[in-house]
Amino acid sequence: MTTADKLYSEWLQNPPTEARFREVKKLLDYYFPGEWTEKRGSHIVVKSERLKELIEKENMPGITWIFTIPRKKGRKVKGTYIKRLLEYIQILEESSI
Repeated sequence: MTTADKLYSEWLQNPPTEARFREVKKLLDYYFPGEWTEKRGSHIVVKSERLKELIEKENMPGITWIFTIPRKKGRKVKGTYIKRLLEYIQILEESSI
């Protein structure tokens, strides 16, 4: 089990109210490799073609394949965005794409 897997499992059981950016980055590198970029300022944009395929295939209203994760003071990510990230990872994990 990788560090990202452990972190994901831990956060699923007990989602944090905020997390360090480097931890979020580990999840993004593992579950969305090459699908995210850091934009100037303090946010990350994820554009996942895999999510796009799933959304179209499964007709999932309310799910977007492009999402933003803002950083709080450049170092932390709020729990709301962590929960959203976990939801997207769950969708990918359940579909095994």
